[in-house]
Amino acid sequence: MAASSSEVGRAALHSIIKHMAGGSLDDRGHAPASPSEDKGETGMKGRAIGMVAAGCLVVGFGAGFVARPMISPGGSSAAAVAGVAQPTEEEAVAAVRRHRLFSGTSLANATLKLGDCSPGGVGPGVTCMTQLTMDPTRASATPQNRPVGFARVNDQWEVAVW
Repeated sequence: MAASSSEVGRAALHSIIKHMAGGSLDDRGHAPASPSEDKGETGMKGRAIGMVAAGCLVVGFGAGFVARPMISPGGSSAAAVAGVAQPTEEEAVAAVRRHRLFSGTSLANATLKLGDCSPGGVGPGVTCMTQLTMDPTRASATPQNRPVGFARVNDQWEVAVW
């Protein structure tokens, strides 16, 4: 049987309308009366997109937490991250013990705990936060928290800023 021209035209028109309406026509070729009637396909697409986006966020945050220690080490000082050389605790203690105060006082018995270091702002080298005890053999010796500058001179660390 041959289809009449009106049926062919109606089918073509139905196809165009369906395409323009986003493919959501009912069996009679009518678009839904309100957006709430068309929840099926569109709602599923939105839900799927939301789930994919949430999954990407979870994977991204997880990768960030795993890669963070490799990208920006938390235990390193600002000087180490900047690529500036800094003394070890033993080198810093040796430098302080060689140093003489302006009054001529020797610090041969001094003990030092080295804290965070950063590139020297006042002088060359680095400035490190320290916990310094001038002479632990004295009964009244108390640790002092103070910044001390260190610079590398002739292959050894020296106190640069007291």
